[in-house]
Amino acid sequence: MVGVNLIGNEVCLRALRDDDLHRRIVWMNDCETSMLFTGTTPFMEYNIDNAINWRNNAESDPNVIIWAIDTILGTHIGDISLHSIDTHTNTAKLAVLIGDKNYWNKGYGTDAIKLVLSYSFDILKLHSIKLKVFEYNVRAIRCYEKCGFKAADTLSYNTFASNRPNEIIMTITKNDYLLVKHNADFIYNRTP
Repeated sequence: MVGVNLIGNEVCLRALRDDDLHRRIVWMNDCETSMLFTGTTPFMEYNIDNAINWRNNAESDPNVIIWAIDTILGTHIGDISLHSIDTHTNTAKLAVLIGDKNYWNKGYGTDAIKLVLSYSFDILKLHSIKLKVFEYNVRAIRCYEKCGFKAADTLSYNTFASNRPNEIIMTITKNDYLLVKHNADFIYNRTP
């Protein structure tokens, strides 16, 4: 599904546009970005067909809500989504990608996550959200902790069977969110 427009202090979340896909291709083919997001360097070129399929699958899935991340000035810098939304248990998973390296470590990811958390807990009435992060992605872990996520478990991979690094599962409950809510004062349904 396409998410409603959300406006924060640093970013605006909006529907994906066709021209966003070309930037995603660049980001997903970048070795450093790919390592942080997927745990591996690109083993085959991510192309326009991959990007179109990713977008179509996300937008047609009722258990996914996806947004493009723009700066307040309108520069597209990444995407964020809730996926595996379960309306019976009121849970979901979060995925975020700040693909434009010029905007790393400047608070844009934190602002985008706080917008999605506010929407998730206040509007969708979710009870908890999980995410996975690779253990070497210290910058992302700090961001998630700042937003209220807590480490819940570590997934270890047998190095003989997989080259994937260990992943940390982090979670935030509605109660955790309420403790940091004073930092998430946002307006909904406003076009950036």
